[in-house]
Amino acid sequence: MNYIILNDREYFEEKIHLKNFKEVSLNGRERCDGVFGTVTQQVLEQNSGDERFRDKFFEKGGLLGNRGLEFIVFKIPQNLLHLGNTKLISNCIGLIDENDFFTQVWSYCHKNTWEYFLIGIKKSHGVHYLYETKIDSDDDSYGMNVICKKIEECFC
Repeated sequence: MNYIILNDREYFEEKIHLKNFKEVSLNGRERCDGVFGTVTQQVLEQNSGDERFRDKFFEKGGLLGNRGLEFIVFKIPQNLLHLGNTKLISNCIGLIDENDFFTQVWSYCHKNTWEYFLIGIKKSHGVHYLYETKIDSDDDSYGMNVICKKIEECFC
């Protein structure tokens, strides 16, 4: 299986460890099964004013919306969840097509630093939630090791 890092490469590059997966290039010609990226305030504000923005966001990676993807993992910066404009939160969840994906927002605290993720798993896999267990607070990769392990369990 293949994945891309849509944006925020500095955050994800050293934290993604998937044995049976290969990173492919943005706008490449190889099939892509998964996406990692970070949702930004700018992305959400653009999404709120443009119904087709979700497709434009994925097009940056050479993807046609959510179609063809098996999983999506977006990091959500903490400040986005605490802004006065709560409409941005629904725009964030709206980046993943609810007709094709089970979606969950997952949080993780490591050494008093919170990390938030929006995770989508294609419904055809029958996995409603990626996480049903407590995450080890000693995970130095802020939960990405566990996200990768759970993805491998679901798709390998």
